[in-house]
Amino acid sequence: MRKAKKYVQVLANGLLVLGIVFFLIGLCKPGEAGEAYIGSFDTFTFNENWTLRQGEDARQVTLPMVVSCNKDETIVLENVIPTYVKDGMRLFLRTALQEVEVYIDGISRGSYCVENLEHVKEYPPSAYVMVDLVSQDAEKSISVHFKVKNQGNLNEIRIGYGNNAWFAVLYKNIPMAVAAVVLIMIGILAILAHFFTRNKIKKGNAVLFLGQTMLVIGLWSISESNMRQLLFASPSYSAIFAYILIEIVTGFIGLYFNEIQKYKYQKAYMLFVWCVFLQAFLNVVLSFCGLAELHTTLVFSHIWMGVGIVLFIVTVSVDIVTKRIREYSVAAGGMLLFILFCILEIVGFYLFDFHLFGIYLGIGLIVLLVFTILQAVLEEFEKIRLAAQKEKFQAELEARVEEQTEELRIQQQKMKRLFEQTVTALSEAVDAKDRYTCGHSKRVAKYARMLAERLGKSKAEQEAIYHAGLLHDVGKIRIPAEIINKPGRLTEEEYNIIKIHPLTGYHILRGISDGDYIAVAAKYHHERYDGKGYPNGLSGENIPEVARILGVADAYDAMASNRSYREALPQEIVRSEIEKGMGTQFDPHIAKMMLQMIDEDKNYAMKQIDSMQRRILTVDDEMMNNKIIEHIMKDEPMYQLVSAGSGLEALKILEGCEFDLILLDVKMPGMDGLETLKRIREKYRTPVVLMTGDKTLDISAGFAEYGCDDYITKPFLPLLVKEIVHNMTERTDIGI
Repeated sequence: MRKAKKYVQVLANGLLVLGIVFFLIGLCKPGEAGEAYIGSFDTFTFNENWTLRQGEDARQVTLPMVVSCNKDETIVLENVIPTYVKDGMRLFLRTALQEVEVYIDGISRGSYCVENLEHVKEYPPSAYVMVDLVSQDAEKSISVHFKVKNQGNLNEIRIGYGNNAWFAVLYKNIPMAVAAVVLIMIGILAILAHFFTRNKIKKGNAVLFLGQTMLVIGLWSISESNMRQLLFASPSYSAIFAYILIEIVTGFIGLYFNEIQKYKYQKAYMLFVWCVFLQAFLNVVLSFCGLAELHTTLVFSHIWMGVGIVLFIVTVSVDIVTKRIREYSVAAGGMLLFILFCILEIVGFYLFDFHLFGIYLGIGLIVLLVFTILQAVLEEFEKIRLAAQKEKFQAELEARVEEQTEELRIQQQKMKRLFEQTVTALSEAVDAKDRYTCGHSKRVAKYARMLAERLGKSKAEQEAIYHAGLLHDVGKIRIPAEIINKPGRLTEEEYNIIKIHPLTGYHILRGISDGDYIAVAAKYHHERYDGKGYPNGLSGENIPEVARILGVADAYDAMASNRSYREALPQEIVRSEIEKGMGTQFDPHIAKMMLQMIDEDKNYAMKQIDSMQRRILTVDDEMMNNKIIEHIMKDEPMYQLVSAGSGLEALKILEGCEFDLILLDVKMPGMDGLETLKRIREKYRTPVVLMTGDKTLDISAGFAEYGCDDYITKPFLPLLVKEIVHNMTERTDIGI
């Protein structure tokens, strides 16, 4: 299959080559007899045997030629029309900034003069003059009168059928036309490329200016060429177009050079460009006002071109000395060659009589384009090389930064966890003193964060307010537990002791909290909006906002939590009390946010859902140990103890009832404590504390593998048992 495919490709390529060969033969081989005749586009030159009359002088001449003469002097060429002239033929001659009148047998048969041209006062643009001939004109006398305006160039004269003479002009100007069209197309593509990529390429203006220069010179070459009469119906307007283009092209070149030299000489180039464009604008104004023709002011544009050449040579010389030339060395070579071609264009304009306009500028621009592309390619390779180096360096740097950042992040996380753990531990230590409001600080903190979110606080502010809520009651650490847990009303003296806790909390916290934010919250969370609070009797917005937020959250949780003398109040009563306190006890705006939260809490989830009772299961085959634990906890009625004498009995009890804590003996006959713990962990997440007589230091590590939360050793210390029970039965959730 592969060989067949290869042979097909060889055959296809052979046929293609054969077809091209026949194409070339068809173009070049002379026609065979009997083949269709295509006719002839040939013309006859009519350049011999002319008599030139200049004043009193007369001499035989052959065209083309140059005659030395004065401005507005009339030169006459005389001859006899050839015998081969037939009907349908035309005489075809080109002027060179001259007025022309053609006479045959003394009768005017064609003219080209200033009076018939718009916007031309003195210098008629060069153009072809055509005179229709008939067979009767053969052997008649012909005289051509030239009124010289600028130069005495006498171009060749041709005779041919119809417009056949144009074919000779076209054939002669094909290279120039192709070059001009290529320049125009490249210029348009460069301009379009700039506009599509201007947001991506920082130095893309060089492409724009080079494209504009190519477009201008391409259009100028066509408008100034011998073919312009085929494109422009009005030679006078085409001349204006050509003059404007040639006058502004130097400005675009200056902009391009400034871009390539990376604005190092921007002031000089900008001054130069402004002068060029203003001069061109002034020349156009003078022309339309009839004060000066564009032909006469063209010299100033050439002067500015010379100034630009000098400016470029000077700046490049400075860059060579300072070695800045390395940044654009290839483009600089193209620019130097372009300058050389510009000089040749100017020299050809002034020194050569039959100069083909734009040929040197076109070649120079193509050379400049090639060198610019080479410079761009080299710069792109350099960018790729530098980008690769930068990417490698960046990758190494990012790896180091990422490594250090990761270390810093880990340290910050550790510090944050330590801070949060410390804050949580402090809040739990405070809540542990009041068994009837366990989780109060966490609930207040969460309510405060919810209020802060509704008030439009940032995430960082919400987090800070949450931490302030956790520690708002830290001052209660110094209040005796019997006052905090007193089941009835407090005496005035006891209440005064309670009122000290905000100030105590402030002094505890102010040394560890940035900006005293948390300390301030603890100090003022019992102030009232009407000024009747404590410890300082602040009122209104003189109370720090964080304290006003905590004041609402604290009061709400106090009503929505259990007390030793009552259960949590009904939601409608809590709402009513918050509403009554608006403007007196509470900031009305913050209280309004709390009312919205209450109204959205259809199931009254924002309350203490912890049961007053804590159920504890003690599992020990020695029932005396169970009795000892019951005796230790007898003064705390909120704890209900259930005993089991074996692991199997404990598992059976767990199937019918939920417990807050399990105290499990390690050594029991039959199924020991570790096996029982393993069975418990298969179905329950209840905290388990193992009881053991083994006092080995690393025993806790072994128990942890089985899912043990803590352990105590025998014989029991009553205070240790109570502390374990209290800590393990504290709920971490707050029912929200």
